Amino acid sequence: MPPYPKEARGKHESLGHYLERLEQRRWSWEKYQPAEVYGAFLQELSATYPFDWFGTFTFSDLVSPAAAHDWFRKYLESAEGLTKPYAFRADEYGPRGGRLHLHALVGNVGHLVPYCRERLPPRQWGRPCCWLHRWPCGYARILPYDPTKGARYYVAKYVSKALGDYDFIGFEEGLIFKSK
Repeated sequence: MPPYPKEARGKHESLGHYLERLEQRRWSWEKYQPAEVYGAFLQELSATYPFDWFGTFTFSDLVSPAAAHDWFRKYLESAEGLTKPYAFRADEYGPRGGRLHLHALVGNVGHLVPYCRERLPPRQWGRPCCWLHRWPCGYARILPYDPTKGARYYVAKYVSKALGDYDFIGFEEGLIFKSK
Protein backbone atom coordinates (compact mmCIF):
# COMPACT_ATOMS: atom_id res chain seq x y z
CA MET A 1 0.00 0.00 0.00
CA PRO A 2 1.41 3.47 -0.83
CA PRO A 3 2.25 5.66 2.14
CA TYR A 4 -0.28 8.23 3.27
CA PRO A 5 0.88 11.26 1.24
CA LYS A 6 1.97 14.41 3.04
CA GLU A 7 -0.13 16.59 0.71
CA ALA A 8 -3.30 14.83 1.89
CA ARG A 9 -2.48 15.46 5.53
CA GLY A 10 -3.97 18.67 6.86
CA LYS A 11 -6.22 19.08 3.81
CA HIS A 12 -9.28 17.66 5.53
CA GLU A 13 -8.75 14.15 4.20
CA SER A 14 -8.42 11.61 6.94
CA LEU A 15 -6.36 8.48 6.56
CA GLY A 16 -9.65 6.54 6.46
CA HIS A 17 -10.95 8.56 3.51
CA TYR A 18 -7.62 8.20 1.70
CA LEU A 19 -7.66 4.42 2.16
CA GLU A 20 -11.26 4.31 1.01
CA ARG A 21 -10.35 6.18 -2.20
CA LEU A 22 -7.46 3.76 -2.77
CA GLU A 23 -9.77 0.78 -2.29
CA GLN A 24 -12.32 2.24 -4.73
CA ARG A 25 -9.62 2.76 -7.34
CA ARG A 26 -8.30 -0.78 -6.85
CA TRP A 27 -11.81 -2.23 -7.09
CA SER A 28 -12.49 -0.22 -10.24
CA TRP A 29 -9.28 -1.43 -11.86
CA GLU A 30 -9.97 -5.07 -10.95
CA LYS A 31 -13.52 -4.76 -12.22
CA TYR A 32 -12.46 -3.57 -15.67
CA GLN A 33 -9.21 -5.45 -16.10
CA PRO A 34 -10.86 -8.58 -17.60
CA ALA A 35 -12.27 -6.43 -20.41
CA GLU A 36 -8.71 -5.32 -21.17
CA VAL A 37 -7.52 -8.93 -21.27
CA TYR A 38 -10.42 -10.13 -23.44
CA GLY A 39 -10.12 -7.03 -25.62
CA ALA A 40 -6.42 -7.68 -26.20
CA PHE A 41 -7.23 -11.29 -27.08
CA LEU A 42 -9.85 -10.13 -29.61
CA GLN A 43 -7.27 -7.77 -31.10
CA GLU A 44 -4.87 -10.69 -31.55
CA LEU A 45 -7.66 -12.82 -33.00
CA SER A 46 -8.55 -10.09 -35.50
CA ALA A 47 -5.04 -10.28 -36.96
CA THR A 48 -5.94 -13.73 -38.31
CA TYR A 49 -9.72 -13.29 -38.50
CA PRO A 50 -10.47 -9.63 -39.29
CA PHE A 51 -13.83 -8.31 -38.14
CA ASP A 52 -16.00 -6.29 -40.52
CA TRP A 53 -19.00 -5.37 -38.35
CA PHE A 54 -19.76 -4.39 -34.79
CA GLY A 55 -23.41 -5.17 -34.14
CA THR A 56 -26.07 -4.98 -31.46
CA PHE A 57 -29.09 -7.25 -31.80
CA THR A 58 -32.23 -6.83 -29.69
CA PHE A 59 -35.36 -8.89 -29.11
CA SER A 60 -38.86 -7.44 -29.25
CA ASP A 61 -40.11 -10.20 -26.94
CA LEU A 62 -38.50 -11.72 -23.89
CA VAL A 63 -36.35 -14.68 -24.88
CA SER A 64 -34.23 -17.14 -22.97
CA PRO A 65 -30.46 -16.97 -23.46
CA ALA A 66 -30.58 -20.30 -25.33
CA ALA A 67 -33.23 -18.97 -27.73
CA ALA A 68 -31.30 -15.73 -28.25
CA HIS A 69 -28.13 -17.66 -29.07
CA ASP A 70 -30.05 -19.90 -31.45
CA TRP A 71 -31.56 -16.90 -33.27
CA PHE A 72 -28.13 -15.33 -33.66
CA ARG A 73 -26.63 -18.54 -35.06
CA LYS A 74 -29.55 -18.86 -37.53
CA TYR A 75 -29.00 -15.24 -38.56
CA LEU A 76 -25.34 -15.96 -39.34
CA GLU A 77 -26.22 -19.23 -41.07
CA SER A 78 -28.59 -17.33 -43.37
CA ALA A 79 -25.47 -15.83 -44.99
CA GLU A 80 -24.15 -19.25 -45.99
CA GLY A 81 -24.06 -19.55 -49.73
CA LEU A 82 -22.96 -15.90 -49.83
CA THR A 83 -20.16 -16.24 -47.32
CA LYS A 84 -19.10 -18.19 -44.23
CA PRO A 85 -19.25 -15.63 -41.41
CA TYR A 86 -17.57 -15.95 -38.05
CA ALA A 87 -18.38 -13.97 -34.93
CA PHE A 88 -17.60 -13.31 -31.30
CA ARG A 89 -20.88 -12.81 -29.43
CA ALA A 90 -21.43 -11.54 -25.89
CA ASP A 91 -24.70 -11.11 -23.98
CA GLU A 92 -25.87 -8.00 -22.18
CA TYR A 93 -28.81 -7.65 -19.84
CA GLY A 94 -30.09 -4.08 -20.08
CA PRO A 95 -30.80 -1.87 -17.08
CA ARG A 96 -34.55 -1.65 -17.68
CA GLY A 97 -36.02 -4.97 -16.68
CA GLY A 98 -32.86 -6.85 -17.51
CA ARG A 99 -33.83 -7.41 -21.16
CA LEU A 100 -31.30 -9.53 -22.99
CA HIS A 101 -29.59 -8.26 -26.13
CA LEU A 102 -26.46 -9.34 -27.96
CA HIS A 103 -23.30 -7.58 -29.04
CA ALA A 104 -21.10 -9.14 -31.69
CA LEU A 105 -18.00 -8.66 -33.78
CA VAL A 106 -18.62 -10.33 -37.14
CA GLY A 107 -16.10 -11.16 -39.83
CA ASN A 108 -15.99 -12.36 -43.43
CA VAL A 109 -19.02 -10.19 -44.25
CA GLY A 110 -17.35 -7.05 -45.59
CA HIS A 111 -18.79 -7.62 -49.07
CA LEU A 112 -22.38 -7.83 -47.77
CA VAL A 113 -24.58 -4.74 -47.47
CA PRO A 114 -24.97 -4.01 -43.75
CA TYR A 115 -27.56 -1.21 -44.16
CA CYS A 116 -29.66 -0.22 -47.18
CA ARG A 117 -30.31 3.32 -45.84
CA GLU A 118 -34.07 2.77 -45.74
CA ARG A 119 -35.97 3.49 -42.53
CA LEU A 120 -38.56 0.82 -41.92
CA PRO A 121 -41.85 1.33 -40.08
CA PRO A 122 -41.87 0.15 -36.45
CA ARG A 123 -41.81 -3.61 -35.87
CA GLN A 124 -40.83 -4.43 -39.46
CA TRP A 125 -38.01 -6.96 -39.20
CA GLY A 126 -36.67 -9.88 -41.14
CA ARG A 127 -36.53 -8.23 -44.58
CA PRO A 128 -33.90 -9.34 -47.11
CA CYS A 129 -32.82 -5.85 -48.31
CA CYS A 130 -29.80 -5.64 -45.99
CA TRP A 131 -28.30 -7.36 -42.95
CA LEU A 132 -29.59 -4.77 -40.51
CA HIS A 133 -33.18 -5.37 -41.60
CA ARG A 134 -32.63 -9.10 -42.02
CA TRP A 135 -32.38 -9.51 -38.20
CA PRO A 136 -35.79 -11.12 -37.50
CA CYS A 137 -36.20 -10.55 -33.77
CA GLY A 138 -36.13 -6.83 -33.07
CA TYR A 139 -33.95 -3.84 -33.72
CA ALA A 140 -30.37 -4.22 -34.84
CA ARG A 141 -27.51 -1.83 -35.25
CA ILE A 142 -24.58 -2.71 -37.47
CA LEU A 143 -21.55 -0.46 -37.78
CA PRO A 144 -18.34 -0.98 -39.70
CA TYR A 145 -15.72 -2.42 -37.35
CA ASP A 146 -12.91 0.05 -36.71
CA PRO A 147 -10.17 -1.41 -34.48
CA THR A 148 -9.24 2.09 -33.26
CA LYS A 149 -12.69 2.79 -31.80
CA GLY A 150 -12.71 0.22 -28.98
CA ALA A 151 -15.65 -2.00 -29.99
CA ARG A 152 -13.67 -5.08 -28.98
CA TYR A 153 -13.42 -3.73 -25.40
CA TYR A 154 -17.10 -2.81 -25.40
CA VAL A 155 -18.10 -6.34 -26.37
CA ALA A 156 -15.46 -7.93 -24.11
CA LYS A 157 -16.65 -6.17 -20.95
CA TYR A 158 -19.86 -8.23 -20.99
CA VAL A 159 -17.86 -11.46 -20.78
CA SER A 160 -16.69 -10.54 -17.30
CA LYS A 161 -20.09 -9.55 -15.90
CA ALA A 162 -21.93 -11.81 -13.47
CA LEU A 163 -24.40 -13.13 -16.04
CA GLY A 164 -21.93 -12.88 -18.92
CA ASP A 165 -22.05 -15.48 -21.64
CA TYR A 166 -20.18 -15.48 -24.91
CA ASP A 167 -19.46 -17.65 -27.90
CA PHE A 168 -17.02 -17.93 -30.79
CA ILE A 169 -19.00 -18.91 -33.87
CA GLY A 170 -17.76 -20.14 -37.24
CA PHE A 171 -14.03 -20.12 -36.60
CA GLU A 172 -11.90 -22.96 -37.91
CA GLU A 173 -11.88 -26.26 -36.04
CA GLY A 174 -9.81 -26.23 -32.89
CA LEU A 175 -10.50 -22.58 -32.09
CA ILE A 176 -14.17 -23.02 -31.30
CA PHE A 177 -14.92 -23.00 -27.61
CA LYS A 178 -17.86 -21.84 -25.56
CA SER A 179 -18.25 -20.24 -22.18
CA LYS A 180 -20.87 -22.64 -20.82
